Amino acid sequence: MCSPIGSARQCCRSASTSCGTTPQPTGLPRYSAESSWKAWLLAIRQTPNSESAAFLAADEVIKSWAEDTEPDDRAAHIRAVARAEFGRRGYEGTTVRDIAAAAGMGHGNVFRLIGSKDELLASIMGGFGEKVEAGAREVLRSNSSPIEKLDALSWVNINALDRFGDEFRIQLAWMRQIPPDAPNPSIEFPTRLKQTKSLLSQGIRSGSIKIDDAPKEMLARCVIGLQWMPENILRDIGTSAARVHLRDTLLRGVTGAET
Repeated sequence: MCSPIGSARQCCRSASTSCGTTPQPTGLPRYSAESSWKAWLLAIRQTPNSESAAFLAADEVIKSWAEDTEPDDRAAHIRAVARAEFGRRGYEGTTVRDIAAAAGMGHGNVFRLIGSKDELLASIMGGFGEKVEAGAREVLRSNSSPIEKLDALSWVNINALDRFGDEFRIQLAWMRQIPPDAPNPSIEFPTRLKQTKSLLSQGIRSGSIKIDDAPKEMLARCVIGLQWMPENILRDIGTSAARVHLRDTLLRGVTGAET
């Protein structure tokens, strides 16, 4: 298991992305009796400010999500109901009959409007993946440092989880099913993995990221895993405090600002 402080470094060394109990967030930068002045000052230097080009790019994409609404028709109603049912029951535990009953429609009507359950899943998760990937694209195009980009990517993920909780639960349930009974709903993951490996390599070369003793793919998977905060913690503390927490754990870990 990984401790919250320096979690990226410790997760990579243990080859695990599953971290232990997460504490309430504390401000960054900070100083306590348990930390050294050197580590504290390093944290200040390496922590990006909230107005970096990467953060502003991420925030613009996030704001556009609020403007993206489903059309008011029966197919959109079925997708909304299916999204909630898949999130609550899991994809494998939900039938088309369950969706039809929850939507107040006949079983045959759902098939005619949407098609198979796999097609319904693809239509729901495709939009989720596209929105998250659009945020990542804009962040990575920005004129910002690797640490600022990691911070902004975390902000995209925090807001995606806050706004699209059902889609995230569907994806999580799919990952727990071995072997899965449906195609991979996280179609953007291979792209995100490649992007994160490239970003971490840039940071290591520039000296801003201090972890250079782990395979790049393992390190990238650890960072991606840590960027997705458990939903119950996000709901409890809110998006702003969640960002502070990820700065205080993930960013401290990759910059080497350990106590």
